[in-house]
Amino acid sequence: MDPQSVPAQLKDLTLVEQQLISRISPAINIHMLKHGGIAANGHCVAFPQQINEPARILPKLPSEINMLKVKRKGKNESYKEHRVRRFTVQNALIWLKNNNLAYSDITISQDRLSQLPLDSTLELQSLEIDSIETRVDDQGPAPQQVDPGTTDGLSESGVLIPEPNLDINKELQTVVEDIIKQNEKSSSKTSVIKIPWPTRDNIPISEFTTKYFFTLAFPCLFPYGTGDFHVNRPHTFNSMADWADHLLWYRDGRFARHSYFKFIVHNIIIRKRTLEQSTYIVKQQIGDEHMTISDLKEQLQNGNINIPEKILYFGANLRGTSQYWAQRAKELRALIQYQINEGNGLPAFFTTGSCAEFYFKTLHRLLQIYTFETTKEKVDLSNRSTLFSVLQANAHVVAHYFELRTQNYFKEVMGPVFKVNTYWYRQEFAKSRGMVHWHGLCWRSDREPHNLMSSLIEKGLSDDDCAEHLSQWAKSNFGMTACHPAGKDETGNSKKDLWPPPEGTGPPPPEEKNPLLKLLMDVSESQESLLEDHLLLTNRVNIHRCSDYCLRLPKIADHQKEFVVWNLAQKINQGKHCVPHQQ
Repeated sequence: MDPQSVPAQLKDLTLVEQQLISRISPAINIHMLKHGGIAANGHCVAFPQQINEPARILPKLPSEINMLKVKRKGKNESYKEHRVRRFTVQNALIWLKNNNLAYSDITISQDRLSQLPLDSTLELQSLEIDSIETRVDDQGPAPQQVDPGTTDGLSESGVLIPEPNLDINKELQTVVEDIIKQNEKSSSKTSVIKIPWPTRDNIPISEFTTKYFFTLAFPCLFPYGTGDFHVNRPHTFNSMADWADHLLWYRDGRFARHSYFKFIVHNIIIRKRTLEQSTYIVKQQIGDEHMTISDLKEQLQNGNINIPEKILYFGANLRGTSQYWAQRAKELRALIQYQINEGNGLPAFFTTGSCAEFYFKTLHRLLQIYTFETTKEKVDLSNRSTLFSVLQANAHVVAHYFELRTQNYFKEVMGPVFKVNTYWYRQEFAKSRGMVHWHGLCWRSDREPHNLMSSLIEKGLSDDDCAEHLSQWAKSNFGMTACHPAGKDETGNSKKDLWPPPEGTGPPPPEEKNPLLKLLMDVSESQESLLEDHLLLTNRVNIHRCSDYCLRLPKIADHQKEFVVWNLAQKINQGKHCVPHQQ
């Protein structure tokens, strides 16, 4: 299954130029995340250019481009992807008509071509918003981890959408009214092309049955019409998911780098699974007469508003649904119960890992090689802006690398060092930047430290004594300690001159000594280099710093503390009788 290489006539077309030559217009909501990365939400819908069939007269006119630019107030940036070159579009259409079976019946309109600019940037109709939605449950990573430097201010997406909390219908109505007023006031032609909200047939076409669907929507990705999922292929795949995975790793990387192809395919896959694997369940009382599908349709058509409340949608096989995660929770509880029955006890550790894609030196080297193999371009990833762009364009490489690194971590670290013989973890993607992380539970073969804690409790030791014994156990088994590696001076006080602010007065280390950028081979040359790296790593990640995640109470007066604790107790007890402590 080979979609073949892209010819020169279809290379380096901008997003607007690609939409001018496409016969089908997929529409999906795509937006830039607050801390970097691109995400999609909502459903994908594909509209034909003409009623009930793909477009035959090309190119499209600028007024037919389904693209709306949304920006924050105060920003007036231009965007390179809005560039249109008339003869580039013409050459692309001529090549497609002669070489692509799905484009063999098109008519290239010279009148439409003449309405395109020779070479200029189209001014899209814009919507301005004041701010974006903030998520209090996910403040994102550390600022230094996601600072990309100078990057494009807009998402490289085919359909740019407003930020959350924006009334799109109201704003679009305002835009249309403004355009009408401008046309009424002035009859003179302007050199700037104004693009209103696109007009489309309101009958979407099927992504599941339309022949050459992906070729008609993405001619630059399927230049010869080969490799499309909806046509016969020499080597077929059992599912669209396998087909999409194959394309993501195609030799030139164009499918993974495309701004919105992967989002549209993923959306279609999920909706196809929804239709095939999900179930509708009707809630009925004992003794009620059994309702057939015909009965349900009849009552809905008759306006029975109680029927929708009785219908449940169940999709335990669909990733991300509440039923799916409820099923995974049951599996985890079953695993815990099995471990208890086998005499292995409860999990010993809760562990978590985050993809520090801005600091993985080996990942950067891999991305440099992969980028050169797919694009024949050498990239300098020491430049933050370039690194940011490469990470966005190759998110599939980052996610796969992180999964391999996670598996190796459990095999080479958690097993030999922490004596872990069984583990379970789940992956998540951060809401604010879209990068992967995981949380997991681990079991030790000797059931420690549960055996230790059980024996201490049976002896009637206090919580402080139990904590002391647990601290000694962690120190003797793993070398864990709460003491700063800088140690103490002759007077017994901590060497705060080696601590970072605000606890100490130590200067920040230079970037070449950043411990997050170093490999073990970089710091294992001598005992001194290991100790220095231990000190720098402790200062960087192990010392508490108050932030949005901080669970510590701020330094407030005693009477204010009592008020805070009293309110917290009220929430915990949910109205139960509780008397605040007077001390």
